Amino acid sequence: MKPIVEIRSDLGRIPGLFYDHEPEETERGTEGAVQTLWNREQQTGDDEPIKPSSIVDDSPEFEQAVGAELDEIFEIGAEIDEDRLQDALGGGLGESVRKSIEMRGVDALGWYVTFHARGVQWGIYIKSSSVLTLATTTFERLAADMETRLRIAFRAIHQHEIFHFATDYMSAQWELIAARPCHQPARGLRDKIVGYNLLEEALANANMIRSSQRGRSALRVRDRAARLREFTSFQPAGYRDAQEYVSRSAFIAGCEKLARNYLSCIPDYGRGGIPSLDLMGLYPQWPQLDWRYCPVHVVDDTPHLRLPPFKIDLFRTVEGIEESNKFRARFAREPARVQQSWEKAKQQLAISTAIRGLDFKVWERRDDAVVYSVRLGRNKRAHLERRLTTGGWVAIGLGSHTEMGHD
Repeated sequence: MKPIVEIRSDLGRIPGLFYDHEPEETERGTEGAVQTLWNREQQTGDDEPIKPSSIVDDSPEFEQAVGAELDEIFEIGAEIDEDRLQDALGGGLGESVRKSIEMRGVDALGWYVTFHARGVQWGIYIKSSSVLTLATTTFERLAADMETRLRIAFRAIHQHEIFHFATDYMSAQWELIAARPCHQPARGLRDKIVGYNLLEEALANANMIRSSQRGRSALRVRDRAARLREFTSFQPAGYRDAQEYVSRSAFIAGCEKLARNYLSCIPDYGRGGIPSLDLMGLYPQWPQLDWRYCPVHVVDDTPHLRLPPFKIDLFRTVEGIEESNKFRARFAREPARVQQSWEKAKQQLAISTAIRGLDFKVWERRDDAVVYSVRLGRNKRAHLERRLTTGGWVAIGLGSHTEMGHD
């Protein structure tokens, strides 16, 4: 799959491909208090993206992380004051959010800005208040702590919006094949009454539900999918029809139908029939949507809503690990296989924290640091401390699962 910076460059040779957004959508893409959580390509936000300075490696080692989808490590920041949060959401704010979802579906919680747009930062936008609300309403009854529910909530919104990115990418493939605009004409597929594409929103919600069956084991909490199904049931037309497309066969059929619908919007093209193509192959990295190619932005709207402070950081990689004296002393006594495992783990962490087998996760929170755990073989663990003041990483402990306090 090509990075979008290259796709946009290719599309730039076709007249009429890029267009201005409607005022409301443009405002969404430029409002303040936005933190870019993830961006594979550094872009200017203008029509001509700058040359990316740090394209993610597509080596086989990094590809191991793709299957983990959004399994990167999220630092939630300070511990959430749940009582204060419940008080805030239990009043008018909670009811306001619910009504917004009833009217606008999941897209009341986050949104996607197309890379076909001019003058805005494209990508997925997720509001901090949305993550807090979903964690304390839809996922409140899950047998999980607050941090796990926050991660599940973030991932649910993200997995809906990533399908819009996949559709954006699919339309670009049609454009490259036909050498004509597709994405802008396909806006005509929007329902005249509700103003959005009914099938696309149904598939986006179906992707959200389907994704609950994958991902890091710690997030596969019992009844998560059931809560998501219930969550979609009170959303508006299209969104609530996700149930029809959750099975694999129905999802594929729906995606293929959407691709054909987009093709039908290309002026004077495809009248002789659809080209002989694998329609699912038009979407990015089917059968799994590759989130790495789409920027993720977090809109911090908690201050003016008087919600508890809430900040998310994404650790894609861990590099420049120092080793404490205690760690080095223990490391020197370990057999060669453990020492080799540590060296390999450091190399993998520098590629992605999501590589399977590392089981990289938060272990302990302190006032000035957060401790993370990483697996070294069957029965060894290392602990890494991320110092909040400097952002530096220090290896502080090494030992068996029992010695390190793991079950």
